[in-house]
Amino acid sequence: MTPQQSELLAGIQALAIAAHEQTGAHAWHSVRAGHGGALFSDVRVIEPRTLEDLHATTVAVGPDGWDMPTGTDSKERTLAQQRDELAQWIASNRKQEDAA
Repeated sequence: MTPQQSELLAGIQALAIAAHEQTGAHAWHSVRAGHGGALFSDVRVIEPRTLEDLHATTVAVGPDGWDMPTGTDSKERTLAQQRDELAQWIASNRKQEDAA
């Protein structure tokens, strides 16, 4: 994994926290180990009452610096794209401020 990828993972973690704070949805980011030193970056956002998936992505990160989609969903993405998609989801789903 490269230093840039470590920074991307930290940024995705911060966005997962922001997703809950700004939208009210339950959100998390996890990084899990795979075979051969690979890691998997999983992002999931669910509606708290119905537990319906609102946003879910997974990206594989190799020990030699590659990152790529896992093929488990219909859209291929890198870590940077995973981060950007979560940021866009948050922007599109922010809670509206109550009018004073």
